[in-house]
Amino acid sequence: MERLHYDLTSFEHVPLFKNQDLEEGFFLCVIHANKVPPHLGISINGKFFSSKAKGKDLNIPIDRIVQVLRKKMIAGLFVKLNPSLVSEENVNRVFNLLPSSIEGEQTCLGPIRELVGAPESVEHIGDLLAYLESDESIIERITINLPTGFKGIPWYSLTEIKQRIEFLKNDKGRKNTP
Repeated sequence: MERLHYDLTSFEHVPLFKNQDLEEGFFLCVIHANKVPPHLGISINGKFFSSKAKGKDLNIPIDRIVQVLRKKMIAGLFVKLNPSLVSEENVNRVFNLLPSSIEGEQTCLGPIRELVGAPESVEHIGDLLAYLESDESIIERITINLPTGFKGIPWYSLTEIKQRIEFLKNDKGRKNTP
């Protein structure tokens, strides 16, 4: 049996048909949902934010992110969350205060954990989603480009996250896009 951080087969989810479905509300965005590890960001009212190995995304139109996902056939999961969890002002504040790229023990999960008030023990996407489910904060799950037979977010360790961040920091041949 495949070990997963988040078993998507346990929940109803809908494919993304119109980009407008992501224009309003607060979403946890899982980019490369089928990779180890995936990349996490958030979207609030059509603007995408994430902390990356070589920079950060601030106020990127979600349409641009979806366009890249569609063009490159990247698997994505958008988890619509209770909008009362955050405000646009707080999202801007948290991401503007971040260093220009991930440093030390930071990961892309850190600012999101802070925004939703999750405890420090939340270290992986599965922990975060379990926390949000227990808090009844999840409204809907929207997917894009999931491979046939996709069951959920694959299991990964903190070591694999750190290795991926270091690889991306040292990779000179690629632009660091979601």
